[in-house]
Amino acid sequence: MASEDFHKRIDAVRSVRAQRDAAERTMPGERLRREIREAFERQDALNRDDDATAGGQPDPSHQDS
Repeated sequence: MASEDFHKRIDAVRSVRAQRDAAERTMPGERLRREIREAFERQDALNRDDDATAGGQPDPSHQDS
């Protein structure tokens, strides 16, 4: 079960990266790239917060040392 969740998270990250890369190729520009990057970072942070509040295990790669 945890393996399935892990694979779903990997697929979601790959999808986000593919969408970001496609947008950057279609409309180049530093401002656009920055805005896209920040939007995806905000969404990723929201997703991590949702996982933590849902009682899920926090992602070890995002924990502070």
